[in-house]
Amino acid sequence: MLKRFLIFALFTCVSLCAEENVGFKLTHVHETIEPLINMEDLQGLVMDDEYIYISNMKTVYRVPRDSLSEEKIISRRLQSFEYKLRGGYYRHFGGMEMYNDTLYIAVTGRKHYFTTKKATPVVVVLDKDLNFVKYGIFPKEIQKGAGWISVNSTDGLLYSAWPFGYLHAYSREFENGDTISFVKNIRLDFLDNHLIDSVRSGLVNQGGVFSKEGFFFYAADHKTCSSADFQGIHLFDIKDSVGTEIPLYGYNNYGERRDFIHFKYNAGVVGQRLWEGEDLDLIETDTSATLYWMILLNVPSPYGRLMEYHIDPAILKKKK
Repeated sequence: MLKRFLIFALFTCVSLCAEENVGFKLTHVHETIEPLINMEDLQGLVMDDEYIYISNMKTVYRVPRDSLSEEKIISRRLQSFEYKLRGGYYRHFGGMEMYNDTLYIAVTGRKHYFTTKKATPVVVVLDKDLNFVKYGIFPKEIQKGAGWISVNSTDGLLYSAWPFGYLHAYSREFENGDTISFVKNIRLDFLDNHLIDSVRSGLVNQGGVFSKEGFFFYAADHKTCSSADFQGIHLFDIKDSVGTEIPLYGYNNYGERRDFIHFKYNAGVVGQRLWEGEDLDLIETDTSATLYWMILLNVPSPYGRLMEYHIDPAILKKKK
């Protein structure tokens, strides 16, 4: 399989005309141009003030934000600590979260070589230098898969999802090898025009991230391009046990005005899944909000591209 690699650099810029009530705008696409990081089967992304953390299925990388020299990049392979994850075999890293200088990574289980038993998904905890700290097991009766993980800073809880349309909240307090403590469920209520059962049944959880005030961006992907009109990133206002979708207006890659962040499959290639929407990260300041979305392109072979969106920061302010 052809290997592609990533370095963050401006590849193209999409300029959209100024218009009232535009909540998102695609501003940059960062493309693969240098052989620094293996971006086959891209999965996870998170940033802090010093580093960019990126994962593919087998490896997580730490890249200094102020230097892209190869000698300053460190990495950790899943295989280097897989033997510590009791109870099964594990297939790949998923989405990631950095919180209080601790890196949380969702890891998907796979079937044992000699049986049909599939390992329960886990959350792996690393320090900033990618040293293994501990892992926790998702309750298998609640969550059979874990493609991503995030922390809501308003309550300090871990969040993930399975199946599509519900969030599960867990405590961050657990010992190595423990089943993590379930706290609550949150139902996601989509806008009426997004509630189409035939479409929702095929959507899968790919990423999620919370704003500083607790708004939630939810990345959903569909397995076929023929039902792709509702895949993308949806924004929710979380209150108690319900998340209510908020219209987020802007234009997709076909110039169509939508009420959520929509990146459309190639409409001329019916039946082919040319890309997958993967993990998210959100960078907020007092005056701006930038959402990063990893896209995994599957043709000619899986490699990553980073979509950068400007979000109207006023949308992410709770009403007093």
